[in-house]
Amino acid sequence: MGQKTKLVIALGFLVAQSTPGHSATLVLPPGNDSPTGNSVNGFPVGSTRPGRYQQVYSSTGLSAGELLAISAISFRIDRVTQSGMPPEFDAHVEDVDLILSTTSLSPDELSTTFGSNPEGDETFVFSGFLDLGTIIPGDPDDPGAFHVSIPFDEPFLLDPMAGNLLLEVRNHTGTNLPFGNAIFFDATASATDGTSRVYEFFDSAGSGVETGQVDTTGLVTQFHFTVVPEPSSLTLAATTLAFFSLARRLTPMSPPPVKG
Repeated sequence: MGQKTKLVIALGFLVAQSTPGHSATLVLPPGNDSPTGNSVNGFPVGSTRPGRYQQVYSSTGLSAGELLAISAISFRIDRVTQSGMPPEFDAHVEDVDLILSTTSLSPDELSTTFGSNPEGDETFVFSGFLDLGTIIPGDPDDPGAFHVSIPFDEPFLLDPMAGNLLLEVRNHTGTNLPFGNAIFFDATASATDGTSRVYEFFDSAGSGVETGQVDTTGLVTQFHFTVVPEPSSLTLAATTLAFFSLARRLTPMSPPPVKG
């Protein structure tokens, strides 16, 4: 193995050591990991009708200085409405877009104009056919389970210091259900829960809408993410010094001049 190859491998190891991370889940609004919310929400993937939906989640309480690479979200069937559902069923959406961004607007301050709410960093994390899989509502007395998970095509990098998190879903076709015309997900409705929504159905032709209705309701949502801490200046300095020290050791020394 050559000296340069050793140097590259060693540098890669040092960089990897300076950028640790771990996978985790987080339920928002806070306090809803197991208790059910006090409301229900058929948007954005619970109705057979197409529509547009935005929901803001307060970043208050998230660790400042840590970047969150969000890779999936999950919802759970409302406990009260589970009793009228089959023990298990399949569901899918023919065409849907999921978009994440940040917003400077606080919960319950969203504009009725959808385009006025994102900050411009919108990322399409999922587009196309969405298979919701086999949904098993489960035990109504076990509200902690999340029944529907949506893995992203690409993660969204959230900096909690940049603003609140905004989820947008454009369900272009409505959700294909084997019964009825809607399923309802667990939600909260409070002026102090740190979330709110904007929503509206598309017209019969599936055409988009630019404005919607606002209220304080929001889905109880489980976020799947990886923590990506920003390396501190001390860590970077230590890594740099170690790199140059290693480079110096691996660089062959020039032979002393031959005296005539």
